[in-house]
Amino acid sequence: MDRVALKYVVNPFNEEETRRMIQHRLGKAGGAAGGPRFTEDAVRRIHLATQGYPRRINRVCQKALERAAVAGTRLIDAETVGEALEPDETESEAT
Repeated sequence: MDRVALKYVVNPFNEEETRRMIQHRLGKAGGAAGGPRFTEDAVRRIHLATQGYPRRINRVCQKALERAAVAGTRLIDAETVGEALEPDETESEAT
């Protein structure tokens, strides 16, 4: 068996690309009208905290969605995102 090694670097997203990624992922997960929704401030906070890195965006969104589900809401705001952030991610927001 031959091995093929690939390396692909994904550059960080800007805020608009972060927003589109979140919308795309929600759509692929079955989110339709009436499903979970991230406010503009929430997207901005996710972008700042994750510095636009897709893997980090996914992790923060997943945690925020879990917190919203526990709270019984479909609207994810900046406060919910803040609760979902790890301590090192909140430091990213300050820079």
